[in-house]
Amino acid sequence: MNSLRRKLVKLKSVELIPAVLTKAWAILSTKKHGKKIILVSLVQHIGDNVAAEPLTAFLRAEHPTAYIIRVVSPLCKKVIANNPHQDEFITLRSISEWIYLKAILKQFIKVYDLHVHRTFCPEYRLFLSNPNKENLNISNYLNTYNLLQVFCINAAIPPMDVKPTFHFSSEQRSSPLPAKYIAIQTTSNGFERTWHLGHWKTLINFIWERLGMKVVEVGSGTQLNLSPEMYINACELSFNETAQIISHAEIFIGIDSAFAHFANCFHIKKLILLGHYAGFVHYNPLSGMPQELQKKELIWHDGLVANLPAETVKERLLSLLNGKAASS
Repeated sequence: MNSLRRKLVKLKSVELIPAVLTKAWAILSTKKHGKKIILVSLVQHIGDNVAAEPLTAFLRAEHPTAYIIRVVSPLCKKVIANNPHQDEFITLRSISEWIYLKAILKQFIKVYDLHVHRTFCPEYRLFLSNPNKENLNISNYLNTYNLLQVFCINAAIPPMDVKPTFHFSSEQRSSPLPAKYIAIQTTSNGFERTWHLGHWKTLINFIWERLGMKVVEVGSGTQLNLSPEMYINACELSFNETAQIISHAEIFIGIDSAFAHFANCFHIKKLILLGHYAGFVHYNPLSGMPQELQKKELIWHDGLVANLPAETVKERLLSLLNGKAASS
């Protein structure tokens, strides 16, 4: 019965075909002033698209006169909208929609598919096929490489290891903030990457009492309810305003999340809390981080990050402020 249900869900994906054909025709029928059309696709998370930013700059340098179109999810469009290296972007609702669109367009234009081989679409139960020379797939892609390197390999581009750039809009920051503060993000889209709420409260109290700095929380929402004397809730702001808050922080402390990638765009200190995730034990999603910097700014816990002791983070925070690398 379950097997039949899965087959029916897959068959349901044919409902995507009319919309996909419309998008394909819109891309192919527009002359783009005679320019070569290049499609760069990553219909996934916000942080992934921030991490992949250097790829667009690379492709623009390689193809200065091309018409570059980004393909992203609706949630990501505001993150990539101000990238000067692209000409246009389109949005797709699911990986399955991209599977169909890629099958059509790769016959006519150059397609750079950044997705990991065997990425699964839960809505229509389809697996994306994107094999590569390194044999990376959804089970091993973070064993050796950071996300930017993975995306390069997936797209058959020489792997890069540079920091991404955040492209701001003209929107100005409206939130009044103290001259010095520490920015944090406490929430993730997966429980495996979430640090215990009690640990966050302990850390925030420590920052206020020991360092005399307020903590400003960014993200999609908060479960913290703390005194405004030590804590500012800046969640649910625009991506542009959130990036501005992070860029002006003394330090960013967060889990493996979208805003860890935001922080990686800026020349600020950061502490990223990492544990076991999706079968990966010791991984680094962030690009442009030499080994010495990783020792200072990444905290790896042997187990779920939820169980990372608050004392460890306190010690690493003090070491980072003093300019010292971790001993292990």
